[in-house]
Amino acid sequence: MMEIKLNLSVILAMIYLLLFVFGWVYNALVMMAEKQHYTEGYMSLIVAFGVGMTLLPFAFFTPPLSVMYIYFAFMASGLPMILGSIWRHVVARKREQDDERQAARLAK
Repeated sequence: MMEIKLNLSVILAMIYLLLFVFGWVYNALVMMAEKQHYTEGYMSLIVAFGVGMTLLPFAFFTPPLSVMYIYFAFMASGLPMILGSIWRHVVARKREQDDERQAARLAK
């Protein structure tokens, strides 16, 4: 019986190629979203998604418990940045709205 063995080097080369393609496509999507100002205040979520997609293929080669530890580590370091980024956006947006209301009152 013939046995087929997968070569880790070939698998890694394919993963890196797919991640490279993902990076190009994701960059194009983010660029389109930026042009429409859809990313304001949410760039940290976009980065977190990209990091998650980068880590995902390696979950197939790593013991499940290690994958969980790695994802929790990224969540622990990334969550404060994500929450801080969203909070800063909300505060800046409120400030802009307050300034617009003040300008409208002065214009009357």
